[in-house]
Amino acid sequence: MNAMVPGLTGDKMSSSEENSKIDFLDRSDAVSRKIKGAFAEEGKVEGNGLLAFTKAVLIPVSAMRRAAAADGRSPFVPASAPASALFSIARPDKFGGPMHYDAYDELERAYADRTLHPGDLKKGVTDAINALLAPILAEFDADEAFRQAERNAYPPPEVR
Repeated sequence: MNAMVPGLTGDKMSSSEENSKIDFLDRSDAVSRKIKGAFAEEGKVEGNGLLAFTKAVLIPVSAMRRAAAADGRSPFVPASAPASALFSIARPDKFGGPMHYDAYDELERAYADRTLHPGDLKKGVTDAINALLAPILAEFDADEAFRQAERNAYPPPEVR
């Protein structure tokens, strides 16, 4: 059974609460807005939707893609990161420079110890989700049948 991932707002994820979840067809500006507004109390791991999503989705995807990559590198780390890194958070040098994590437990410990700031976690998760969604959005934008299926499934509201 899969673990329940809390929503971005601190409660359960809900399709009726737009800002509690990321949709496959969310554009980068929507992802940024939703993640920026996500509940992420400094040092608190429990109920943190960003950490839960990172553990349940981003780290496993990173590990699978790294294993399948010709260069053996994770898609969520820059070329300058150690080869063992699964997840990186870009930060300016004046704030300590980039942070690299080889496992989820390291990232969670850094957050709990407050060496990873909520703003930095939000930036890293935003970057990773946007990288994950980019090929899906490119395929969607290039395929009229895909776009029509989305319109059929989710017709725009009627204007009265």
